[in-house]
Amino acid sequence: MKVYGKNAVVELINAGKIKVNKVYLQSEFLKSKNDFLDLLKSNGIPMEYMPKMQLDKKANGARHQGVIAETGEFEYAELGDVIERNKKSKKPLFFVILDGLEDPQNLGTILRVCECAGVSGVILPKNRSVLVNETVAKVSAGALFHIDVIKVGNIHQTIKDLKEQNVFVYACDMDGDTMYDVSLTGDIALVIGGEGNGVSELSRKLCDGIIKIPMFGKINSLNASVSCGICVFEAVRQRVINGK
Repeated sequence: MKVYGKNAVVELINAGKIKVNKVYLQSEFLKSKNDFLDLLKSNGIPMEYMPKMQLDKKANGARHQGVIAETGEFEYAELGDVIERNKKSKKPLFFVILDGLEDPQNLGTILRVCECAGVSGVILPKNRSVLVNETVAKVSAGALFHIDVIKVGNIHQTIKDLKEQNVFVYACDMDGDTMYDVSLTGDIALVIGGEGNGVSELSRKLCDGIIKIPMFGKINSLNASVSCGICVFEAVRQRVINGK
């Protein structure tokens, strides 16, 4: 996998989750001495300088800001490990489940939102869903390397498993209870639907409840990442107010 941009590469290195095999730098970096180069050297990361034209070709059109890192494969977290780690730290479980999300831009934005909100982990299915790729890494602005991303075989079984752990699971959809009227504290999971069809019917049936974002305009739907951000930070608001 390639990671583009200085800030994203800094987060990649600082997180320490994925091995950085090599970093390619635009030739202008040869003229400078800065903290970024010191970070690369202190971590023993091989560097190679090249002209911008050559770096552009390596980036295949992606915006690289003069920095491209080549890494090992992204490693997904295990749901059981994340639950156990959070329980040991006595932190409430807070998951976001993505049901059929297909756009890597949306996934990258959702990971950034969830990392900022302190979400325990983002769960996505291995089939019929976008998975982690270079676009996701870029859009997440480094958040990908600080949050647990969990890939599961079956979303519906995962919802059942979470409920057995006393996690309350809510679908975020258009016909439900207004989210301000529902308690989103304690151990919860929010199911966010895909761009086209929203939350699947079976997922809705398995959930403990459905919450909606109140809307007053003529258009009654929001982008998946925007909806996720609104719902996640309503949960954060409630937790801050209630101290949970």
